[in-house]
Amino acid sequence: MRCGPTGKTPWAGTSLTNPERISVMSLQNSINTNVGAMVALKNLSAIGRDLSSVQNRVSTGLRISSAKDDASAFSVAQGIRGQLKGYEAVKSSLAGSKGIISVASTAATSVSSLMGDIRSKLSQLADESLSGDQREIYTGDLRAQVDQLRSFLEGAEYNGRNILAGDQGTNGDDYSNYGAAQSVSTIKDINGGSLTIRSNDLMLGSSGTSGTTGFVAFARIVYSTDNTNGGATGQVGNDTVATNGADTTGNSFTARSVVNARMAQAALADVQADGTRQTDVFFDSDTDTTGGDSVFNSSFALFEREVSQALGNLGADNRSIEFQVEFTEAIEDATKEGLGQLVDADLARESARLQSLQTKQQLAIQSLAIANQQPTTMLALFG
Repeated sequence: MRCGPTGKTPWAGTSLTNPERISVMSLQNSINTNVGAMVALKNLSAIGRDLSSVQNRVSTGLRISSAKDDASAFSVAQGIRGQLKGYEAVKSSLAGSKGIISVASTAATSVSSLMGDIRSKLSQLADESLSGDQREIYTGDLRAQVDQLRSFLEGAEYNGRNILAGDQGTNGDDYSNYGAAQSVSTIKDINGGSLTIRSNDLMLGSSGTSGTTGFVAFARIVYSTDNTNGGATGQVGNDTVATNGADTTGNSFTARSVVNARMAQAALADVQADGTRQTDVFFDSDTDTTGGDSVFNSSFALFEREVSQALGNLGADNRSIEFQVEFTEAIEDATKEGLGQLVDADLARESARLQSLQTKQQLAIQSLAIANQQPTTMLALFG
């Protein structure tokens, strides 16, 4: 074995044994096993994996985009995403309920506005000096206004729901047999809690009985449930009894030929202190000294009062829906922020790391190229 200039072997002072020293030297001079290339390739592969991970974070904006990034955090994130979908469903349900209230409020406001015109027409009809022709004309005008009220109430429908009027069933143009308007229950949170939009049945009124309160009772100023001459003219007949319901004999409401002064005066009478209709306002004839219990008594004031109450209820329910929408949006925003803290990538940091890894990748490629050239130096030994 040759010694160096000092008379010692090249590995003198090292811990390598002779076989190991021989192996290292032979691998360095081997064309079958390129240790340098293997090391460079290993580093290049590691850099490639890191670069792929960083590029995925940059392109998705997520630090954790799949279970392989962090299984537990990804599982939590998926649960939070499920909650966010629930919030979207809640907001959609609340928006539908807000639509129901908005349509009902518009209809009730239109009814309230038209009631001013109806009051004016009743005041004209309360004038006992009107001629027969004038009374017929005014009665026709009043009937058209009452029909318009009905149109407003029946048209207050949103997505098949009407909280101002129930279904009339198969009675066509009759003013009878309306069903009660139904309240609407809507989802208010992701746990299944509900919020109720109250029905404000202006068709049947507070009693819920056809013909005694609400629009159907008010309409009896111009429509009679009795198809006899007495009922149609409004002078006498069973239609003057306040407790009488809608027509039970199958007859349609009959349009009155005229609304006389006594009916109009009774209709304009204010309600009593307890909010109920007056009981002794309507007089069957000029010779009567005591009024009777009649559906005409306070009919305008009673219906107007119900309309005002409905508008108040609709306003309160609308505010409840708006508060719930605002609360849901606030909770949704906070949840999104928490999800972002959990899975979002810091793009500023990832950008810096991306440039660093790209530089390392270039250097690793050059290192691999140099290592791949090492075996070619062996050719010089055979030149």
